[in-house]
Amino acid sequence: MGEDYFSRPNYFGSSGSDYFGDLDDFADHPGYMASAPASDEEQAEVEEGLNFSAKSIGANTDPFSNTLESLKARIREGTGRVEFNFLQSGKGNAQGPTPEMFGSKERRDMRELVRANNMKSSVHAPVNDDSLAGFDPQSGGFREEKRGQVQREIKRAIDFASEAGTGGAVVFHMHEWQRPVEELNERDDEANWREYPGPVSDEQRQEMDDQEKGVKYVVDERNGQPISESAIRKDQTVQRPKYETAATSEDVNVGDEVEVEGQPGQTHTLQEDDWVSLDGKYIPQNAETDTLFKRVPQFGDDQEVKTEELGWNEIKRRAEEYNERYDDDMEPEEYYAQVELENAAMQARGQSLRASRRYQQNKRRYKQLKKTLEKYEELKENLSDDESFKADQFLQQNLDQDVPAENPEQFVQDQLKSLENELKYAHDASSSADAQAKEIKNKIESLTTVEDYGRDKTADTIANAADYAMQMYEKRKDKYDLEDPIYVAPENWNHQFYGSHPDEYKEIIENARDEFENRLEQRGMSEDEAKDKAQTHIQGTLDIGHMNTFRDRFERKEGEEIEDYEERFNEWLLDETKELVEDGYVGHIHLNDNFGYEDEHVTPGEGNAPMMEFLKNLEEEGMDDIIVEQGSFNDEAHLETLSKANTPVYGSQRRQRFNKTRRGHWGYRSPAMFMAGSYAPSNDFTLWSETPLE
Repeated sequence: MGEDYFSRPNYFGSSGSDYFGDLDDFADHPGYMASAPASDEEQAEVEEGLNFSAKSIGANTDPFSNTLESLKARIREGTGRVEFNFLQSGKGNAQGPTPEMFGSKERRDMRELVRANNMKSSVHAPVNDDSLAGFDPQSGGFREEKRGQVQREIKRAIDFASEAGTGGAVVFHMHEWQRPVEELNERDDEANWREYPGPVSDEQRQEMDDQEKGVKYVVDERNGQPISESAIRKDQTVQRPKYETAATSEDVNVGDEVEVEGQPGQTHTLQEDDWVSLDGKYIPQNAETDTLFKRVPQFGDDQEVKTEELGWNEIKRRAEEYNERYDDDMEPEEYYAQVELENAAMQARGQSLRASRRYQQNKRRYKQLKKTLEKYEELKENLSDDESFKADQFLQQNLDQDVPAENPEQFVQDQLKSLENELKYAHDASSSADAQAKEIKNKIESLTTVEDYGRDKTADTIANAADYAMQMYEKRKDKYDLEDPIYVAPENWNHQFYGSHPDEYKEIIENARDEFENRLEQRGMSEDEAKDKAQTHIQGTLDIGHMNTFRDRFERKEGEEIEDYEERFNEWLLDETKELVEDGYVGHIHLNDNFGYEDEHVTPGEGNAPMMEFLKNLEEEGMDDIIVEQGSFNDEAHLETLSKANTPVYGSQRRQRFNKTRRGHWGYRSPAMFMAGSYAPSNDFTLWSETPLE
């Protein structure tokens, strides 16, 4: 075709030595048209200074198709990092594979494909909406069998990661327990969180604060089950009995030095609101339950026990006073639960006392009646028929009720039988009430908040997973040439659940690391080595799309312009996520986008999350373990993200970038515009090798 043909770039390469420049240089050709590079406006959207490699930003496999085939598709796409994504827990199927559906041969194939293409890998475990702590939303308590199921799924993913990939992150959601979103206001000084979407006025805000929406309750630390007596809506009130205090007692005065009930030798200077016993002794608020039973109720003129009405704000105030006085950290819901349980215990104890008193009375009556009957029978046996009336007279005189003239002996026997039944009933009632009071006492001593119980269980679950991940890595790192340590990577998720807010995220990571460190030290590992192992095998996953859904509950100030509102939220999100990365809580990143309502997984940069600023922060911190989680309608999300991130196409001297070439190389099912003449394919066109040109 002449020298001119060979002197210019063409589809098959040029005669020059710069192989990588051929297609890219041709992008400047006037005929490029539809497959032209990014416009100046689009290029301007790329943050100056971004320089992520293709190996830093990867993609996940399709969780609804064959994982091996999906891996091959990602390889053909040219990704340098892949996350094996599993959503199906338990037994899998063709539309929802699990890690366990792939045997040794398929895992070997995956492992060899990943290594042959110089890729890194991670795994997403299918825990979905299950709580790491085992929280059961239906019962409102915690179940060990649910926690066991979650741990089982994480172990399956760790096994897979150790055999099918290069090590790295094993991701699972933190979906711990639901808590009112408005409680997050206690954690954020700059943000005002609302329980429901929509702007509110100052008046509405005050009304919402006054109502104090939400239900609070505690659980039994022995089994994690909710204590039904403790549940309270914040707009409810509770009636509490009033007890004799130093100010109301006739036996002692404020300022008296008195003995402490149940603590011989200990004295206390009475204050106005201090409880006192019948003996004038001081009863502390934090005393054992048996001591609290010695409080003396106040009675009104009608001989009814006096009560006081306590609302949530008053309960909060008294809880604060209690904590200050006794150097405790009791939460308001714990204080309320204690109040309710004490009332229930007092009621049970009263029932027991009444039943016991009734039992003793009937017991005395029974003994007296039985003795009288025995004397009657003796008299009747020794008296003649003419004198038998004397026996009847004796019976009548010694009973406090009329005795029928006919068959008086049978009457007395019937009375004895009735008293036997009464004694049995009173004994059972007293025993039952005592048992109830004892169980209530145990409940009071076992009170704990949902948060305290759940945090311990969550930490235990993650520590268990980290322990297993460490063992599998040590066992298989040489056999399967694992490039990176396997680490568990809990991920922030739904903003309505504990673990989604950055402060909660930190707490979970810190608690889990502390728990794992303690275990390793107990096995004889040094403190420094244990700390290093914990930080190596427990690193969080940060999902910016999940963080962006907080936008829906971020309160817009009255009169605030929408632009200012968006800027203020973005600033909060970027500051919080940057701090998480800087402080070493994050080892793995998920990129997806949305519009602040639901976790819809649109292409990064196509929603309203501050994606480019977020990526810039990641780059500054040297974060290079990033996965694009693709949505349902864009199979080019990964490539588009590489374009937005200013990612180089090649690792050669030429630093051509995806934003300049992607449109010319990927995403089009029609041939390139520079194919012309005899080289342009027809509908019947095939290469001699029969390889599809696209």
